[in-house]
Amino acid sequence: MIRRGSLAAVVGVAFLGGCGPSTRNEASTIVRDTLPGGVVRVRGPEGGSWTDGGNWSLLEEYRLGVVEVDGPELFGEVFAVEMDAAGRLYVLDRMAKEVRVFDTGGSFVRAMGRDGEGPGEFREPFGLTWDTRGHLWIVDVRLRRYSVFDADGQHLREYRRRAGGYSWPWPGRFARDGHLYEASYVGGGNVVVRFNPEAELAPVDSFPLALPEPSRFWDLRDERRLGAVVAIPFAGQVEWVLDHEARLWVGDGAIYALTHRCLSGDTLLVVERAVSPVAVSSEERQKAIRELDEYAGHPRLDLSLIPATKPFFRRLIADSDGNLWVLREGSEHDWFFDVFGSDGVFLGSIILPVTPSLYPPPLVRSGRMVVVATDDLGTQSVVVYRIQRGAG
Repeated sequence: MIRRGSLAAVVGVAFLGGCGPSTRNEASTIVRDTLPGGVVRVRGPEGGSWTDGGNWSLLEEYRLGVVEVDGPELFGEVFAVEMDAAGRLYVLDRMAKEVRVFDTGGSFVRAMGRDGEGPGEFREPFGLTWDTRGHLWIVDVRLRRYSVFDADGQHLREYRRRAGGYSWPWPGRFARDGHLYEASYVGGGNVVVRFNPEAELAPVDSFPLALPEPSRFWDLRDERRLGAVVAIPFAGQVEWVLDHEARLWVGDGAIYALTHRCLSGDTLLVVERAVSPVAVSSEERQKAIRELDEYAGHPRLDLSLIPATKPFFRRLIADSDGNLWVLREGSEHDWFFDVFGSDGVFLGSIILPVTPSLYPPPLVRSGRMVVVATDDLGTQSVVVYRIQRGAG
């Protein structure tokens, strides 16, 4: 099993030793400091660089999965979503073991795959990604393979999956160099492996993720290692995501500092925001404690470790334009994104009209956002928004 650890140590290294010369853009209050080793730290502007009239917003185009609708628009268990360059939506329903395709208006087009072990069939479909040729790859962890389909839904072939372990959301993706990058658990540590589809998906090289294990969990296992490891509610965890250049964005939710680095380990940018954390309300704390009822009374379940404030962010999402979307939770259950450009400059914030699922997280592709949401009855819906970019 892939375990996502902490990279707080890497963030800390970037701040040691003081700062070199800095440049300030007085008009937009963007501060860039050159740190030892040539790493650039970017801060501000705290209000964002979007000018009046230039803010981005979300315009809902359609919504699938409402209770009143039956058929392919009603989902059993959404495990992943994708979108192609033409704006068609692809929804992986793990329970139905198929990928459903919808056009730009939300009308059902076709299903890809079915239950089974033959060509183009699935037993445990887990994630989706596009290659640089416009083919959709669907990973199946039980069959240990990738099934490849073209844009018309035709099954092309399978590749053997050579990565070890898996995590959800599935972090695999193709970069612009045409290679598949996937996290793998090898020899007791997490690595990112580069695979070459032109050579039967042979591994080309691997890169240590260097993610130290965070201590924000309760280890409730006994001396036989039986039991549970439970995440502490509201404790910031390490989040990371690969962008289209196969570079890594990583941050520790306990602090608002993000690093952008090459897989080789070289840090390119350190991005900071000076914002105050959001307090955990008494209702939220009590709800979190109620959800731990099955572990109540365990001697190592120390409820005093539950923080009084929420993490600064919950997910990092890299879009197809090089921007980084930082998913944040505010007070009163409201959610929003902080958006950063590829140069690390904070662009601004966008309010999210629904409560998003973190499994799978929102997707940003080709000027649209796809959000999976779950209502109080446990019914999943998939909402597609157009990203409206202001003219400022």
